[in-house]
Amino acid sequence: MSESVQKHEGPSSQAIERLSKPAIWIFGATILGRMLGFVRESTLAAFFGVGPEVDAFIMAQTVTYILFSFLGPAIGTAGIPVLSVLHADRRVEAFRNVSLSLLHVVVIVLVGFTLVGYSMAPLLIHTIAPGFTGHQAELAIHLTRMMMPVTIFLGLAGWATTVLQSQNKFGYSALSNIPNNAVVIAGMFAAGFLGGIEWVTVCYVLGVAAQFLIQLPVFKTTGYKWFIHLKDKDFKKIITMAPSTIATGMGGQINVIVDRFFSSGLAVGSVAALGYGQRIFSLFVGVVQMPILVVLFPKLSEKVGLGKEEEFMHLIRKGLGILSFFMLPIAAILVLMAIPITQFLYERGAFNQTATLITASIVCFYSIGLPFLSWKEFILRSFYAMKDSRTPVLNTTMQIGINVTLNSISVPIFGIKGLALSTAISEMVSFFVLYNVLRRRMYKKTGVKAAHFPVWKSLVSVGAMVAVIFGMSNLLDLHLFDRTVQSSFALALDLGLIVIASGLAYLVISFVLKSDELQFCLKTALHMGSKFLPSKLSGYVMAKARMNRVPKRNM
Repeated sequence: MSESVQKHEGPSSQAIERLSKPAIWIFGATILGRMLGFVRESTLAAFFGVGPEVDAFIMAQTVTYILFSFLGPAIGTAGIPVLSVLHADRRVEAFRNVSLSLLHVVVIVLVGFTLVGYSMAPLLIHTIAPGFTGHQAELAIHLTRMMMPVTIFLGLAGWATTVLQSQNKFGYSALSNIPNNAVVIAGMFAAGFLGGIEWVTVCYVLGVAAQFLIQLPVFKTTGYKWFIHLKDKDFKKIITMAPSTIATGMGGQINVIVDRFFSSGLAVGSVAALGYGQRIFSLFVGVVQMPILVVLFPKLSEKVGLGKEEEFMHLIRKGLGILSFFMLPIAAILVLMAIPITQFLYERGAFNQTATLITASIVCFYSIGLPFLSWKEFILRSFYAMKDSRTPVLNTTMQIGINVTLNSISVPIFGIKGLALSTAISEMVSFFVLYNVLRRRMYKKTGVKAAHFPVWKSLVSVGAMVAVIFGMSNLLDLHLFDRTVQSSFALALDLGLIVIASGLAYLVISFVLKSDELQFCLKTALHMGSKFLPSKLSGYVMAKARMNRVPKRNM
């Protein structure tokens, strides 16, 4: 490693350690929110299964998210790099002006999209879901119109999150999903007893509104006054980045549209099964990946804005390593245990055995691409932090082309599973392309390939974990590749024992291999735990942690 990187490694490491506390709080809040999310999905599955009503509801959600994605991605992705630098420079008035100008533009644009979406609902549904006919198509159009206000509330929530996270305030945004899920769950029970999925739709709109309302304290930070400073040079930076960030965000939605398009022509319930599978997959993306990305993105933007490129490079390497440490074992668990996990989470009421097997196959194929998705999302944010929005747009365009091509080939062969497999492969290709572009660019700028990250230790540890999963499943007589006929309690107990045993195996091998990421996690845990210990013991624990810190090796 060059001396320059060593020189900056200390401050950068300290920055990561300071961010570990908000990451842990976000992790905890996200777990609670996701648990409520699965109560929500399980309730929907129990009352409605994978029938045509759920297909219509999910398709209506897709339409609203498509409209939101025309502007939504630009709120945070373009806003945080600018606002975080203003906050770091203590330019309070400029921060306020840019924040409120952004708010007013978001509201004006999304109100317009909402009105257009309401009037064009029939065209949108027939375009995205050509397989829907008769009552199912009419229901999807009706639910889409009911959901239209969601677009505005999502924009307001996204703006509040952007302003707070730019100031390294993560609590309110982390908690925002909790009232959202609580309100929707209430609506599902009402729908189950009163009949009609319209109740779910109404409460879904109210839940998204609550997601914004919980973040209202942001106005204490900015104050409020109506204006739009279009000529402000900092606001212009957001406007300049907005088209490309919108294009990149739309790319993700286009991939969703493509999957919905192909699934709508398959058997009834295919759209619902795809949605349930995506929920399980996205649970771990939200719980593990998002807290890391949320806390590192503003810091990456700050390092670039202040010209600290070598610290920026070290943050990239550290972030990729931490994501690898968590996402590789999670992907292995989901691939191998998709059926028992799906059976435990969903199989009750109208969600039958066939639905379990279909949904589990989707989870399995999606999970193959899980580590690549997390790495890609982190590197995308690195490009945005560097104010480079062109590279993400080109990469997203390439990924869409790969996904459409693979869907056309795989769906006739594998059916609904082909959609998930195509997505996983496109995520792999997208990551490798972005990763190599980033490494070359950083090498040209500084002469140091600091974006390289060690992954072999995590892979070896995952191998040990996989062996334990197979051994424990045989010992407990739990079928990994078929349903196991047993009670929900027994299934939960078996799953818990296997996850704990395999997780311990992963940690032990990581410890033997002296994984940097494990040592970082242990140090963070010691730091957090020391606050609950007596002062003398706390000082001793932290001193030992510093003494045992392993020197960094060459990149």
